[in-house]
Amino acid sequence: TIVVSCQMDFNDYPFDEHTCFFQVGSYFYDKNSVTCTSEFHDPRSKSNIQERSLQHSVKFRKLRRSRGVVRLQSGEYAACGFEVLLRRKHEPLIYQIYIPCCLFVTVSWISFIIDPKVIPGRMSLLVILFLVIINVFNNVRSNAPSSGSTKLNAID
Repeated sequence: TIVVSCQMDFNDYPFDEHTCFFQVGSYFYDKNSVTCTSEFHDPRSKSNIQERSLQHSVKFRKLRRSRGVVRLQSGEYAACGFEVLLRRKHEPLIYQIYIPCCLFVTVSWISFIIDPKVIPGRMSLLVILFLVIINVFNNVRSNAPSSGSTKLNAID
């Protein structure tokens, strides 16, 4: 079993993309002594594997040529491997968060059309919208990715 970790940056959440590199090679012999070649087969290209519903679309590709050589102070070493590209799916966020929030703002503008003398009608409309937006925010917080070491997530 091989465990691979990947440093991810969630500053652009929910429109984030990540590239994880898996490299193997020898750091004992330099690139003149050892060459590293690999064949890459995308697991999804030859079979009908059904992907489960993830927040990211996952794609595999060959390691870039620039990553085929690792340069250290002790020399240059050959490396081979592959890249994993993770791209967050935008459609669920647009349908579940952005469109409803835009509709709520539009409905809140209706309160300006209601006669200012009808205070209970205006207040009830705005309080209901406020509670619904709080519910949407709580949903966003519960679905946001969290770090492994703390309970903080990308929204906090």
